[in-house]
Amino acid sequence: MEVSAGTALIAALSSDIDRLLAAEPEVRSDADDSVHQMRVATRRLRSVLRSYRMLLQRDRAAEISAELKWLAGLLGVARDAEVRADRFEKLMSKHLDAATEVAEIDTVTGKPVDASGDAPREAKSDGAATSAAAPQDAAPSDARPGDAAPNGGTANGDATRDATPGDAATSDALPGDCAPGGGVTAGETRVNAPIATADDVDKTTARLVTAERARYDGAHAQILAALDSDRYLALRNTLSRWKSEPPLRPSRAAVPAPDFFRVVLQRDHERIEAFIRAEPSTAPADRIEMLHDIRKSAKRLRYSCEAAADILGEEATDLGKHAKHLQSVLGDHRDAIESHEAIVARAAEAEAAGENPALYHLLASAEDEAAHDELENYPAAAEALTTHAPQPAP
Repeated sequence: MEVSAGTALIAALSSDIDRLLAAEPEVRSDADDSVHQMRVATRRLRSVLRSYRMLLQRDRAAEISAELKWLAGLLGVARDAEVRADRFEKLMSKHLDAATEVAEIDTVTGKPVDASGDAPREAKSDGAATSAAAPQDAAPSDARPGDAAPNGGTANGDATRDATPGDAATSDALPGDCAPGGGVTAGETRVNAPIATADDVDKTTARLVTAERARYDGAHAQILAALDSDRYLALRNTLSRWKSEPPLRPSRAAVPAPDFFRVVLQRDHERIEAFIRAEPSTAPADRIEMLHDIRKSAKRLRYSCEAAADILGEEATDLGKHAKHLQSVLGDHRDAIESHEAIVARAAEAEAAGENPALYHLLASAEDEAAHDELENYPAAAEALTTHAPQPAP
């Protein structure tokens, strides 16, 4: 006898609810990755309810979806802080040697000068990341850095020297000598110095890593308070009932599961196809958000495929793999974008506090490159998904 759509949905919901409830004690004990696991389970369940909503009584499904959104929001604050702290820590570790080596620094931008003699630019022209505009370079000239000027100095007041940030200026200072506080005297645009001192590294770590760890701790405390609340208790009791008795719509729940589930997969696939087709004509300023919408649609398709796997087998699992790959590619891109934006914001705070922002610039440039690299994987992932359409529903 063919399984009905209602029976198949109950099995899928029961599995997702078990996953969510099983994560609760782990979150309470702050076990490693527990917040992430509970957040994924919560968002996954909400996504399945959205995709298969035609089988459920609308008002009751909307109520529990709203409560799941509330829970996912609390978990998301902690998870985002956890991700940023880990990412910043790894990023600093990766680039620490380069940051503490002596390099030629553009003192106008606070950034290292590349081999061509130009300070690196953070922003990409393809919408990979949105960066703060760099200050204007010193007066342009055809002269190369270090070319001799008629007065025995260097062209356009440019000078290159060995220095450490914070050298004190004296009455005998020449153009290019460091002024108090790590600045330089008039006419200087470049010095040879470490991008960051040990003190700069400590301050950057405090703003990027330590602060995010503290945000996680505060957010986790909020989660614990929520898990002890009457609101969460009501949600948990409702979910427990829904494991065996969700509010199905009897006439639709009686439809053969393969027929109904194919309709769901086809609809979710068409939704993401529409986004992918529209993306090339999206204005550059809106492209990042369009890619985020594509990612969310890929995640929704992935979860609807996984819910249908027991009914449709390979047909659903293969499509789900393509959706998961696209979600991962754009997820990595989004992580780099958000990390870049956070670093730029912390750099502004550090500079306002009189701290050296050079290390932040180095890290922001690295995240901009990472976003650009991830975006290069997008076309192939999108094409694979769009060409792997589900079988048409009868």
